[in-house]
Amino acid sequence: MLICIEKSGKASLSTCAMKSPSSLLQEHKAQLRNHMRTLCRQANKQQQGQVVTQHFTALLRTCGKNNQHSCRVAGFVSLRDEIDLSSLHQWLQQHNMQHLVPHVLGEDLIFSTPQACDDSLPNRNISLQQVSQCCVLLVPGLAFDRSGNRLGRGRGFYDRFLSRLRKESRSPLIIGMCMEHQLVNKVPTQPHDQTVDAVCTAQSGILYCNNKAKKGD
Repeated sequence: MLICIEKSGKASLSTCAMKSPSSLLQEHKAQLRNHMRTLCRQANKQQQGQVVTQHFTALLRTCGKNNQHSCRVAGFVSLRDEIDLSSLHQWLQQHNMQHLVPHVLGEDLIFSTPQACDDSLPNRNISLQQVSQCCVLLVPGLAFDRSGNRLGRGRGFYDRFLSRLRKESRSPLIIGMCMEHQLVNKVPTQPHDQTVDAVCTAQSGILYCNNKAKKGD
């Protein structure tokens, strides 16, 4: 227990000592999110996105999955504090590759084709089983580490989705796409937080975080 001595000479319990480990972890996450958002405002998201696109498309070519018949990619539409993947979307379109983008429906993350993203009709959405058949799922985040831990925005959309996805008979290779400063030494985690199989940044390239990613399963 931490005891603080006030100017009056009286001893009092430290505020930090009175907080639960869970509360302290949430504070740590909030501080890291704020720090990452500050750094994002100074980063060249488009330039880093172009380099990350080169790394990712090179991976597809190496695996022989760079055509419309061999691979479907589930990606994401970048927000202002995320790496800009517009160049990747253009590449996928130019190569006529099937790709999906997510949107929020209630408390769930739903995937659709880009053309149907604004259509709320249920039959325009892609089932979880269909997403599991993608060869790659690209995931955004505010921070990642080399163990595959991910810091999201705190709403849990991707954590819930990835948890359900991994219960399917198979699941795609899950790659966290981020800017270089978003790759940190250690991301604070809780039991419900989901990991990624690999992380891709402009400078570091694709970093494999587990055996699944290394084997290319």
